[in-house]
Amino acid sequence: MKKNLGSNDRTMRFIAGIILLLIVFLSNNINLFKAIIAIFAIIAIVESFIGYCHWYNIVKVNSAVKSKK
Repeated sequence: MKKNLGSNDRTMRFIAGIILLLIVFLSNNINLFKAIIAIFAIIAIVESFIGYCHWYNIVKVNSAVKSKK
């Protein structure tokens, strides 16, 4: 898997994932909607660490900086 997420994209995904997880876990009740949001938050955090997004690959988007050779 070639990295297709740039540093800004990875940072925003990480921050959004953490905020969503905090919202889910700091609320009093857990329901299906919050469980789905938690899953998306975990996916965003994992993608921010590995630097690869499957959806970006499908739609042919690459926000990673290309290295000069």
